[in-house]
Amino acid sequence: MKKLASLISFAVFISSIIFISQSCKKNSSDPKVDVHDLTFTLPGLEFKHNTYYSIEDNAGHIDFLFSKEIDITSVAGNITFSDKSGVLNDSVFIEVAGQKMYVRFDSDFHLNPGWRYLLKISQGFKSIQDDDFAGDTIIEFRTKSQPLSDLILDGKTTSQRVLIACISDLHMGQQKAIDSGYCWFSDNKEAMEQYLDMIIEKPVFKELVIMGDIFDEWIIPYSISPFDSAYGVTNTKEYFESVANATDNALILEKLKTIALNPDILLTYIPGNHDMRLTEEIFTSIIPGSQWKGGAVGLGKYSPAEGIMLEHGHRYDFMNCPEPLVNVGHILPPGFFISRLYAQGYMTQGPPKKSSSLTKSSIEFDLAWYIALYELDHKYFSMNTDYTTDIILMGGVDGYTEPFSYEGAREMFSSNIEDNWNNTQAQNLVPVNLSVAESIGASLSLFDLYNIAEKEYMKESSPTQYKVVGFGHTHKAIVDVYKSDNKIVGIYANSGTWINDECNGSNPSRTFLTIYPGNWSTSELDIVTYYQYNFNSAEGKYVPVLIKEENIIN
Repeated sequence: MKKLASLISFAVFISSIIFISQSCKKNSSDPKVDVHDLTFTLPGLEFKHNTYYSIEDNAGHIDFLFSKEIDITSVAGNITFSDKSGVLNDSVFIEVAGQKMYVRFDSDFHLNPGWRYLLKISQGFKSIQDDDFAGDTIIEFRTKSQPLSDLILDGKTTSQRVLIACISDLHMGQQKAIDSGYCWFSDNKEAMEQYLDMIIEKPVFKELVIMGDIFDEWIIPYSISPFDSAYGVTNTKEYFESVANATDNALILEKLKTIALNPDILLTYIPGNHDMRLTEEIFTSIIPGSQWKGGAVGLGKYSPAEGIMLEHGHRYDFMNCPEPLVNVGHILPPGFFISRLYAQGYMTQGPPKKSSSLTKSSIEFDLAWYIALYELDHKYFSMNTDYTTDIILMGGVDGYTEPFSYEGAREMFSSNIEDNWNNTQAQNLVPVNLSVAESIGASLSLFDLYNIAEKEYMKESSPTQYKVVGFGHTHKAIVDVYKSDNKIVGIYANSGTWINDECNGSNPSRTFLTIYPGNWSTSELDIVTYYQYNFNSAEGKYVPVLIKEENIIN
């Protein structure tokens, strides 16, 4: 009987759908009285985010295709082309042929790159059947920025520096990390050297912002002490100096010094989680002339221009943010200890395969403690680590002189890490507090930092709203827009990473951002671009390859 009742109910449901569908079809065929049914398309142009048409700055015309033949006598006086400077009608002329309208530019007029234009069709514009628009129609066009590949051509100069270059997550290691094969960065040192040459030599960059993790104090096997007098390292300053002086890093540091001492370029550093114990005194002694943008201990953020906010992103990550309240006098979080286990396997068994379910991004975020240990120790490296033995050598790092066991580290954090979470966020200067679930979600990549950036900096409820928010930390380069009420209200960007490709899983390496603040270039738009620095065999060098670009009205 239950089965029969279910079948009858299903039949009634299907019948109702058919009835509704037929009713809709009947209504859709009813005649409509509407004189405002003139529509148009712009063939070949992309309508982005339901907001504007993207057009190349070298375009010579804009082509319209209307739904009906246009009354040619209605065109004059009803088409206005303008930008922020005013009406530009003297530089355009209109041609109409049937349903097509061509807005052509004079040969001596060129669209500016990274610019916003408006074309207004007034209500007097109509078809030969007198069909028109319900009101004045404004169509927005935005040109793309000039690609770096064009800006940095040999011999080409610019009279104005208007670009901010953003990189993060180099993860440079000590000499013993390079020698023992557990350094993440070394494979990309030549690419970074050439990238910095581009910053130095091409007069288009106003600032280089490094958004954390230039040095790495976490990817050290648990069997190796971070502080080791045999290597001349007995304290934090000596540790970071040893990284700067390593063979693969020394030339890069020299180029960074050149940038920092150039009066035309500002070099700014924001600390990350893997170098959270780096201080302004240490960093500026290594790179004189640089600007340090720290804040709460182990954290920092920076606004290089109005409406733009940059930081590393670990402030919101439960397992990787500074933990000043778990064990007073210390700040290293759980992620430090998991990274030591990862580094042990990396040194003894080599880098992970890209097909592995546990990649570098997992080490940064998938740090629910037992899940991470199980994945690393049993499924990934098969080390069968004894969690109860004091095997994690510390050597004095963060004030810990005695070795830890993994069980001991777990017990230390589990004693009060969740109870202290709100107070930890207050001490870490988090703008909008996150729940434990949200912050663990960030650690596990259940929620992308896009969502965190939205909550902290882009929503109306955010203490201060920014148009552009840039993070590092995730190693996942991205540029994406945030929309509210179908309007673009923000751009989230992530600078990605420069670690070895084979460590990076499916994430691209050698990635960076450029930001064009509109108030530096007199444009109405803030423009954010995501590039990858790839080797070009034809040119015999690394070159910037544009991956994605977004913009927002500033």
